Amino acid sequence: MTAAVVALNRTAEVINEMTPVDVPNKNVIYRERLEKFLESLNGKFVSMDFFTKSNRLRTINGRFRVRRYVKGTQVIPMRKRYDLSYVVIYEVPKPNTGVEGGYRNVNLATVVAVRANGIEYDIV
Repeated sequence: MTAAVVALNRTAEVINEMTPVDVPNKNVIYRERLEKFLESLNGKFVSMDFFTKSNRLRTINGRFRVRRYVKGTQVIPMRKRYDLSYVVIYEVPKPNTGVEGGYRNVNLATVVAVRANGIEYDIV
């Protein structure tokens, strides 16, 4: 292997060994704690960057625990099956773009960043 490849591999190993304490001036959330963090927002607006199934980076802006346009009176849970890593978010309609709002499923395993309460969090 060339020296450049060895250096890149070593850099990747160092980054993988880093913990949130090692990352200065960054707000970091562990992926295992992401769902509890989202539940703690209590319906406040949140923006999430995640990868779709087609590996496209997408940003969604919305809220959790919204009951609008739902038939019946049941409370919408964060997710029904705990063996899946999806959460349901109500996407806010985007003005002047023709994109309608609605309920979307987001895979927590593909989330890379979350913005809430004016703070951006990186997901590790």
